[in-house]
Amino acid sequence: MRKLLFTAIHPAPYIDSWIEGLKKTFSVSIAYNYKKSAAKTWKTYKPNAGIIIKEYGLINWTRLIAKNDVIILNGWNKLYNIYTLFIALLLKKKIRS
Repeated sequence: MRKLLFTAIHPAPYIDSWIEGLKKTFSVSIAYNYKKSAAKTWKTYKPNAGIIIKEYGLINWTRLIAKNDVIILNGWNKLYNIYTLFIALLLKKKIRS
């Protein structure tokens, strides 16, 4: 099964539904910029398990990019997303936004 890295700004119910659909075709790794949204609070929501990019470390993040076949980037406004794009292009990974 092909591996996919899905990045998102924060966990959200609508993102979980996308991920569930992607899991039918890919082995999915999930990475968030933040643990939760300050502006959006869902009282009964339990997010998918994923990593927080800032806490993961640059070397581990680079390894995670390398072992995935497809990268889905959610936004360009964070330094880690620009870094992810750069590394993915160097490694000739498929990138979606």
